Amino acid sequence: MKKGLKIGLIVGASVLLISAVVVTVIFVSSIRNSATNYDYSDGGLGMVEESISPDSPTYDAKTATSESAESTEDRDVIRNGTITVSVDDIDATVTEIDTIKGQYSGEITYMVDTGDGKDRIVTISLKVAEEKFDEVYNKLKTLEGEYTYSGISANDVTETVVDLEARLKNLRSVERQYLEILKSANTVKDTLLVYEQLNTTRANIESIEASLEYYARQTDYSTIYMTISQSSTGAQLSDDPWEPLGVLKDAGRALVNLGKFLGSTLIWILVFSPVIAIIVVPIILIQRKKRK
Repeated sequence: MKKGLKIGLIVGASVLLISAVVVTVIFVSSIRNSATNYDYSDGGLGMVEESISPDSPTYDAKTATSESAESTEDRDVIRNGTITVSVDDIDATVTEIDTIKGQYSGEITYMVDTGDGKDRIVTISLKVAEEKFDEVYNKLKTLEGEYTYSGISANDVTETVVDLEARLKNLRSVERQYLEILKSANTVKDTLLVYEQLNTTRANIESIEASLEYYARQTDYSTIYMTISQSSTGAQLSDDPWEPLGVLKDAGRALVNLGKFLGSTLIWILVFSPVIAIIVVPIILIQRKKRK
């Protein structure tokens, strides 16, 4: 009995000892794995960068974009209109467009006037608020003239804008975390490393903010491009006045140029005549001998 009890105690103690060793090994391994993920050489920046990077697996831009897009009622759409018209009086049409611009607080961003008479063409770019786009576009189409082309293009950039906003939010969170890390940096090396990452993050923030401002301008305002040409009905019978003195001068210049050409040709012939004689004369003499 006593012998069996001793054996039981020994086996129980052995099991407890082995269990303690296994638990200790597992605990040490978990600590080592955690230490491996923590980069002490850069003041712990390695693990922080992994957790706060915009490319971290915890950040899903597509998911954020789709969720935000579903909750967004208003769409961000860039719309532009194009109108090509032929009119009898270009100047009168331009004046009417300027009047419409004033009525709807629009802005002519550029106007180009090229050609003359029948070949005259005026190109105008008119910017208006998006909510007034349809009304202004339809009003421009009521101007008197022959419309050869008109159309509206629309580009929905809602998902792009939502994605940029999600990335901007994440980057600002990254910036705040780097600022907190900067407060606890103990060495110059750590401070420089944090500053480098912070500057990169801020550069990305500025780039995204610039893109969002661009899309905001493009979606808040729409542009209507108008090409106005001169119709045959409104064109004058003679676009250019006849100037006999100018025609006489052109004829005189042409005569002088002809004289210069003939004189230059004669000079070339005189200069190369010896060379021509050296080549041609022997050929003529040989032909005469053959005939005899």
